[in-house]
Amino acid sequence: MNASEMENLAIRLWHANKLTEARDFHNRAKELDPDAEWIANNDYWYYAPDIRATLEMVENSPNKKYLDAKISLLIIGHGRPEGAMRAASTAKVTATRPELVEILICTDDTDALAERYLLLPELSTFVIPEKETSKKWNFLYEKSTGDILVMITDDVIFESWGWDEVLRKLWPDDGIAVMFTDDNNGKELLEFPIISRSMAEILGYAAYPGLTHAGLDTWWLIIGKNLGRLYYLADVWRHRHQHYEVTAMHVRSTRPPVNILGDYRELLNLESEKLKGKIAQ
Repeated sequence: MNASEMENLAIRLWHANKLTEARDFHNRAKELDPDAEWIANNDYWYYAPDIRATLEMVENSPNKKYLDAKISLLIIGHGRPEGAMRAASTAKVTATRPELVEILICTDDTDALAERYLLLPELSTFVIPEKETSKKWNFLYEKSTGDILVMITDDVIFESWGWDEVLRKLWPDDGIAVMFTDDNNGKELLEFPIISRSMAEILGYAAYPGLTHAGLDTWWLIIGKNLGRLYYLADVWRHRHQHYEVTAMHVRSTRPPVNILGDYRELLNLESEKLKGKIAQ
């Protein structure tokens, strides 16, 4: 089996939720052909979290600084005001301290249902001219006041009681971590990054403004991995992403994938170093 065949097998295993085997074949493919850029560009799909949270880890966490932290839920949407309401309400009813959960919702002025977003009760909702995902998340970040930032879309449903306490108890006292969860389907795929306000303040953004949509999740995945602070939470907190679908655009088995972040490798390393400096203090 040559490197290309081995990587194709790794991709099939990944789609079958056999992540351990997929990582093994991907690494072997890289060893066989270290110059194959399309194989190397798939790396982040196989990243293993540095920390896989357990209930015991949550309950015995030594971290103290974020135990009373406010959490800002930054929900961006388009055309689904009922979805935004569902995301907000499920987040609130499953939170142990809902008074410490701040919810902000944003759509853009090309949304035919924009006015309905503004009618959502008891929520901070905004309609802005910018339709790019990065601009929406950054707008909400600037409006928010929370210590922990959870970036999601309006098609997420919160399903686990006490998700907010999981974040507060696990968050490192130095403020530096990238956390994520999913529906525990086996792919361990970061779609919605969770970071701290202090991290956003150090770098100047919650979502990298040089990107519009694609790659925003991977940006934080790579930084989290560079820091050794990539937390996977699905064993203690799950959510459901209703419109999630892995397509050929995500991982291509017959030709090089669209390498969205290929030109940003040096910048990602520099951004990671800024945050490492905070860890070292």
